[in-house]
Amino acid sequence: MGDDDINKLNLSKPEKDGLQVYRNYTKAFTKAREEKFAAEIDAAMPDITPLVEVLDLIETEHVKFVPVIACSFADEELGAMFRAYLPEGIPGGRSAMLGRFGPLLTLHNRIQFAFAFDLMGSDILAVLDKLRDQRNKISHTWKARLVDDFFEDINGLKTPGLEIATNITGPPETVLRIHTMWLLTRIFYEAHCYSHAKRARLEPLSALYGPQHPRFLGKVTLPAADKTKTMLRDGYIRPSSGAP
Repeated sequence: MGDDDINKLNLSKPEKDGLQVYRNYTKAFTKAREEKFAAEIDAAMPDITPLVEVLDLIETEHVKFVPVIACSFADEELGAMFRAYLPEGIPGGRSAMLGRFGPLLTLHNRIQFAFAFDLMGSDILAVLDKLRDQRNKISHTWKARLVDDFFEDINGLKTPGLEIATNITGPPETVLRIHTMWLLTRIFYEAHCYSHAKRARLEPLSALYGPQHPRFLGKVTLPAADKTKTMLRDGYIRPSSGAP
């Protein structure tokens, strides 16, 4: 039997059969390519020690410093991603692109370029930009109450694709820490893997999070998952109403 959408088409049976064969072949070919990609990523898993260390800081430092620490880490990860992605032979060298007068000097520029050239999920880049805006507020004022409006809009930091970080409620400061941990986890993962999926001519989000995803995904999400579970167990946060 063919797929329902193909069966409903106003085509002859041979045409439907041909379309179904093409779809089945395409799915099988894509699956094989995603499995090959996952194996290559897993064979060269990057060290997650920097991620573990920054998550420890997000958990323990004063909440006012959370956006500052998170943006500093994200800035480094995006910088490393661009250094690995940019081709050889750029006039002035690749390092000049991220140097003092380069177009990729600031975090804001790195977010913009990553968005424009699809080098990371646009959803998390949008969330990161919200965090960057809050970082700037904290960095340029001594009025701590400016963080209050950020807590009121904390849902903006929910990280699409990682529902464990979105289906929780609790004190705003604690929820902010959890959301930020998962945001940095996904930034770290995609900074190392997203562009590789594109170079392999795969749909990045399917290759990174789909059924054939690299085992590296499990490794990289374990630290944030453990911290989230501990806070749930100790009662600092709780599942949201209606959460699975």
